[in-house]
Amino acid sequence: ARRPYEPQVCLPCTYGMIQHIVQQNTRHGFTLDNLMLATGVSMAYHLCLRASEYVSKTKIPHPESHQFDSQSVEFQCSGVPQLVPSSSMINIPWTKVTLIKFTIQHAKNVRKGYGIPICFTTEGATGDALEFLQLVYLWAHLSTRHPDDPFLSHRSRTGRLSCLVYTQVCQAITNCAKDFGLNPKWFKPHCIRMASPTALR
Repeated sequence: ARRPYEPQVCLPCTYGMIQHIVQQNTRHGFTLDNLMLATGVSMAYHLCLRASEYVSKTKIPHPESHQFDSQSVEFQCSGVPQLVPSSSMINIPWTKVTLIKFTIQHAKNVRKGYGIPICFTTEGATGDALEFLQLVYLWAHLSTRHPDDPFLSHRSRTGRLSCLVYTQVCQAITNCAKDFGLNPKWFKPHCIRMASPTALR
């Protein structure tokens, strides 16, 4: 016998939900994994990312993954002539950052090293935009990565790599929906990507 029809409902997150996830993961005493999750969710919202562009299915990413690598997030800093890859931001203070460039590997047929550039300037940035840029900077500044590592990953002192994993994002969205009194079945990682276009519409 066939199962009765069940509609597949998927709703966009609200900006309040995005903020809630970020705030929950940047409270006093947050870990690197908390900060990585907050940064990933904020990037997915502001850059309209597919899950495969910012999360891994496993702690060690697949070689063919088209996640952002550390060279795909670059910083323009005052007094530095070239763009600085995110893996080299450990010793550069926020006050020197004038622009952040993201190069999106938006499709599987885009060659490595190529993509669509999106730039955010810090000049005149306020409110939501400033919080987003500061969060991206904070992650780049605090996490240790090799240039070819995914941007949303970090290495331990022994060199072990840990990535932001799909299940972590799913759990964060489920918890957020419950906190808002909503049905968690209505929300998946793609709901973050749908959020800002829906708000703009």
